[in-house]
Amino acid sequence: MHLLNPLTIGAAGLLALIAASLPDPGEPTVIPIAGVVGTFLGAAVARARRLDRTAMREYAEDGGFLGAAVGIALYAASLGAEL
Repeated sequence: MHLLNPLTIGAAGLLALIAASLPDPGEPTVIPIAGVVGTFLGAAVARARRLDRTAMREYAEDGGFLGAAVGIALYAASLGAEL
């Protein structure tokens, strides 16, 4: 089995590899995945700002809700495009 090394495939190859592994927005699994990504990004922003744990929880929760909302919007748009 040949594993791809990100250092040898270049930036364009790495972006193509990441884009190919993203979920199809027409599948409902995009909603929880977007929620998890939003939670992670919210916590990462709070961490970068060196906020306390309470604020970090609030940022993570808000990020999760925002991510899930984006996931729902992507899923609804893909369903609407199929009509």
